[in-house]
Amino acid sequence: MNKHILIPFSKYQRLIQNSGQSQPQTQTQPDIEMIEHDKDVDVDSIVSILPKRCQSKGRALLNILQHHLTWNARGELVVNGQIIPTSHIADLVKYTVVRHFGKQKPPIGYSEYCTIIEDLNIPKSLIVNSGPCPKDNTQWIGF
Repeated sequence: MNKHILIPFSKYQRLIQNSGQSQPQTQTQPDIEMIEHDKDVDVDSIVSILPKRCQSKGRALLNILQHHLTWNARGELVVNGQIIPTSHIADLVKYTVVRHFGKQKPPIGYSEYCTIIEDLNIPKSLIVNSGPCPKDNTQWIGF
């Protein structure tokens, strides 16, 4: 099982500088606002956009994810210190807990989100839309 560590980019930079290594070549946003309970996008605001019949699953999933997954004040997913532009945690949770009929395209950032969910071994009862995670080698670069 792969382990993921999500830390603020500024702390990552300090760790790199203290260890004598050079900074990575990718461009990233230097100040990533990590979510806290007083930020714009909290668990309650995400659950409120889900259909009533899915809110309990959504809340249970978010209660697990908020300790292992990070998003900024705009709701954009943050993986390995990098923001995945135009992703949104609410879209990802909704896609996971609401049944989809037809061919609905996964939201932006789904492959990274799905990998984290698989690594956390989230209870299958919380995941309505299951299936193989898309394998995507895309690396997100902050602007």
